[in-house]
Amino acid sequence: MKKTPATINNERLSAYLDGELSREEAKEFEQLTLRPELQRSLEQLKLISTQLQTDERDEAVAWRIKQALRANKPARRSRLRRALPLAAAATLVLALFVLPQIKPQQMVTPNDLYEQYQEAFADFG
Repeated sequence: MKKTPATINNERLSAYLDGELSREEAKEFEQLTLRPELQRSLEQLKLISTQLQTDERDEAVAWRIKQALRANKPARRSRLRRALPLAAAATLVLALFVLPQIKPQQMVTPNDLYEQYQEAFADFG
């Protein structure tokens, strides 16, 4: 039975566009697509197919970007986690070894700074 335009549906048009028809079916189909009504349907499906492919590519790119951003977040956290013990060790060394070496007369208190400030500006006021 020969296919007529009435028996050609969008599914068959899609199969033709996707290259899913056999060589014989594709040749027969190409003869039928010379009709204006089928050409319009075929063009519409081509546009839809192109748009879907573009949307799929856009979604794939967006997904890859999201994955890359997610992959970078733990790396930042892990750097911070590695830096915290180092900072704690440096603070401990400072508290245990450096601060006891400072003699009390070398330390400057806030009162000392205030007195120095008053002496320095006593002449201006």
